[in-house]
Amino acid sequence: MIKHHFRHYSTTELLWRQQVLSWVKKGFEVQQNIPPGEGLFQFISDTGWEGLIDLQSWFASVMPQSAKMASRCWSVNQLEALFVNSERPLEGLPAELEYQRMESKGDIDSTQRVNSMYSLLTPQGRVWISKMPGVTPIINEHERISLDQVPVDIQFEIGHSAISVALLSQLQQGDLLLINVRKNLIINNQAVIGSFDYVEEGFMFQEDDEEMLSGAYEENASEDESVRSESEKLLPCDKISIRLGFVLQQKRLSISQLGSLYEGEVLPCQIEAEKNVTITANGTAIARGELVWIEDRMGVEVKELYQEASDGSK
Repeated sequence: MIKHHFRHYSTTELLWRQQVLSWVKKGFEVQQNIPPGEGLFQFISDTGWEGLIDLQSWFASVMPQSAKMASRCWSVNQLEALFVNSERPLEGLPAELEYQRMESKGDIDSTQRVNSMYSLLTPQGRVWISKMPGVTPIINEHERISLDQVPVDIQFEIGHSAISVALLSQLQQGDLLLINVRKNLIINNQAVIGSFDYVEEGFMFQEDDEEMLSGAYEENASEDESVRSESEKLLPCDKISIRLGFVLQQKRLSISQLGSLYEGEVLPCQIEAEKNVTITANGTAIARGELVWIEDRMGVEVKELYQEASDGSK
């Protein structure tokens, strides 16, 4: 299988890699190596992370004047007690390894003696991290990618209808398509992000509640039983319902511009936009038409059929 050709990571491994990368970027010295087999003390912090440290090296760094006497005058149990009872036994740790107190974790099992682990160099010696803190590394703000100028395509849709595949396949230039549901929606990638009023100056942005917008695009405009599902049976392809959208204009904004839109703001529209309506089928542009009135209803007269379906950029 193709997956065997790729590098594999578990969720835990990915978390470790992200955390270590975060520490390195902050200037900490991180290594991945095997802890020494003798003199290791296993501890757990009150914030949940766990580690190993060489007590002899630790004692030598905090009490250098007594370091030579440590092996003769201090037992392992005494060094452990000194470590856990010190107010701040370890300093210079990343913020993710903050703590108030340390406790002994008991004996170290054999796997922890031989497995390669990540370690941090601190003023009190090297500390091997055996259990990751329960946090996700945070990237500094200045390292974040600026997305303000990333372009976003939006459509100003004046309504939609439903049609069967069979009827759509018979569409010809000059046909009239009724707009069954009149809703002025601002759409991005088939998701409704707002609504607008079509005024003489252009498109006036409106703010709507999220609940109203969430179902606006999914509404089925058709009441024609011929395109509805018949119980649990699989419909023939020619009876499948297609959503026709009628788009006055497409516009490209940056993310920052989109985020700064306010209610009442007017976005300019193209000249004679009503004569260049893009007709879409399930979001894909299939034709161009002109807005017309058919007695008391609004519709679109088909002016041009696209030989190849496009994204509406024509």
